[in-house]
This record gives sequence, C-alpha cells and structure tokens, in this order.
Amino acid sequence: MSEFSRRVCCFVVGSELSPWIAAFGALLFYYSSSIALTLYNKWLFVAFGLKYPLTVTSVHMTTCFLFAFTIQRFRRGKWGIGVSAGALKRCIGVGVFVGVDIALTNSSFLYVSIPFIEMVKSACPLWVLMLSL
Repeated sequence: MSEFSRRVCCFVVGSELSPWIAAFGALLFYYSSSIALTLYNKWLFVAFGLKYPLTVTSVHMTTCFLFAFTIQRFRRGKWGIGVSAGALKRCIGVGVFVGVDIALTNSSFLYVSIPFIEMVKSACPLWVLMLSL
C-alpha cells in the first residue's frame, strides 16, 4: 500500500489500524451515506412535495462553490492555484458533467423507486470498467 493510501486510510479511521479495516470503514461510510442521501432526496421530492429538482441542483452547486471558495481563501489567500489552461478546461468539463449527473439524478426521484435508483448507482462502476476496456 502506498504512503498516500495509508495516510488516507488512517485519516478516515483515525488510527494506525490495518489498511483492510480502514478500507472497509471507508466503504461502509460511503454506502451508508449514499443510502441516507437517497432516502432524504426521495423524501424531499415526494413526501415533502418539492416539484423543482433543478432548483435543488442549483442550490447544491452554489453551496459547493461557496464552500470551495471559502476553503480556497482560507488556505492560500488567493484564488489562483497555478493550473495550466488545458487542465482547467478538462476540470470544467468534468464539473459540467457532474452537474448534469446530479440534475438528472434529482429529476429521477420524481419518477422511479428507491430500489431502482440504488441498483443503477451500484452498476455505475461496472459501466466505467466496461467502457474503459
């Protein structure tokens, strides 16, 4: 295991435990928070009666920007981080597609069931693997 992976695992778990235990803890946290957010979003859109998923997506993206901007200001004191123009263009493309993904996911809560959403989310790594081959 690389030094970076060991540090990340120790940060997640909080001590120098086995890397397998740290990885299991991170995986358990990922799945439990994913299910909790899915249930919350479904409640927000269906039970609470919110009918505008793109508004929620806009608020989400604005909040993410404000948090990132605040962290950047406190850490470096300036906005620029010395990224090349080509790398910045690739990052913007990824950000746009993540925003579209979140918007479509929020819209899907109005029309499909939670088990179907979880099944599709669980299959995403398989699609990434198949498309990368």
